[in-house]
Amino acid sequence: MLASLKLILYFFKRTARTVLPLVLLIIIAETVFFLGISVAGAAGRPLSGGLMYILFNYVPQLFYLVPLVVPLLICLRSLTGCDACLMRSLPVLPTTVPSAMMISSIAWTFLAEICRTMMCAFSLSLNASLANLERADAFILIFSAYGIYGYVFVLMRNVLAVTVAQLYCVMVVLLAEMSPRRKKLLAFVYGISGSVLIFFAFAYLAVYDVSEESSVNAAFITYFPQLICLACFIILFTIVSSFILRYRHETE
Repeated sequence: MLASLKLILYFFKRTARTVLPLVLLIIIAETVFFLGISVAGAAGRPLSGGLMYILFNYVPQLFYLVPLVVPLLICLRSLTGCDACLMRSLPVLPTTVPSAMMISSIAWTFLAEICRTMMCAFSLSLNASLANLERADAFILIFSAYGIYGYVFVLMRNVLAVTVAQLYCVMVVLLAEMSPRRKKLLAFVYGISGSVLIFFAFAYLAVYDVSEESSVNAAFITYFPQLICLACFIILFTIVSSFILRYRHETE
């Protein structure tokens, strides 16, 4: 148990060495980007309001790529890559590496949300007048159309979504590794087929009409089914991955 805790702490420190520089790089790049938009607007060449609205909404979302990709790549390298032999020789539980990935990803996702909120507020403070955005539009971009309750639900959904994506990739790779040949082809087939099912599940959950509900009820109706769906996916992917890792550990 103590060895597993030390490995989780080591995994967190290992991801920090990559996550923190990447986050700083994204902050600098987006700051320069939005300053450039502001300077161009002041010089009489502003972008259209619709395009600026899209940029304010989606460019800060790039922070979420860091907690999604970095822990996942380190986890896959530890399970099936060049570090796999070393990890298997350690006196830790077979599921310690995926657990470490989830714990570190949750922490970095909260950091990504803080950076996204700050960058979105910064971009709006520079360019909201150029885009003719009202206070309600700015609040929606920074937080949620459903108020603070919606913001909390969105944050929980984003944390679970990052975890689902990582566990799904780990499960697909582990399933493909069980075959002695054509592992890359199997991983591609498993990944595409499962992604289609997940997409349709979320598309079905996004068709509720909440236009006549209050902000609290609308946030609950909109996001709570998504949270339940994501939690079910996490449980399913965790069970499958744990079974494969324990089976591989017992047969070695």
